[in-house]
Amino acid sequence: MIGFTWYSLQDQVDWDIALASARLLVNLVGLYDLDRRPRPAAEAYRQVLREFGDLPALPGRVTHGPSP
Repeated sequence: MIGFTWYSLQDQVDWDIALASARLLVNLVGLYDLDRRPRPAAEAYRQVLREFGDLPALPGRVTHGPSP
């Protein structure tokens, strides 16, 4: 199985202190900011998915679609 995950999709608030208090500090970790604008990392992540998301299935791996 090949998969990709980016956490978090959007920036997080007070994530650096595990929500222990309400400082309202925005942690810039998302592919998108809190206004849903993509960060430069969003395009880089898309490129990774384009490059590796269409790899051919290897023997023994489950694929989707009709069998040959």
